[in-house]
Amino acid sequence: MALIRCNECGNMVSENAQVCPHCGNPMYRYQQPPQNFNAYNSQTTPKSRTTTALLALFLGGVGVHYFYMGKPIPGIVFLVVWLLGWFIGFFPSIIIGILCLVQAIMMFSMTDEQFNAKYIYTTNQFPLF
Repeated sequence: MALIRCNECGNMVSENAQVCPHCGNPMYRYQQPPQNFNAYNSQTTPKSRTTTALLALFLGGVGVHYFYMGKPIPGIVFLVVWLLGWFIGFFPSIIIGILCLVQAIMMFSMTDEQFNAKYIYTTNQFPLF
């Protein structure tokens, strides 16, 4: 029996568990979209992991990769923080750039199934890591 990481709280859970015992988040062993998936995100098709990682690497500071994934809230947050960096100093923009670099590296290193479970088929509105 293997352990997998819960997409919501990050705790390790048995791969046979139907829900996370820590937070109650439904666990999808075969990375199927949840039944109520359309409640937040109308995108039901998987996105390209490579395209998303390249967008995060080169245009991530303005949140383009989140808009591509159909997650407008974090896209807007990244864009606003990046713009604030131009007006109050470059520190916020540097932090956003580092976050996007780390995200791109993580996306390049995960499988398509892991990527879709973590970023596309999640009900989490702000999937960061």
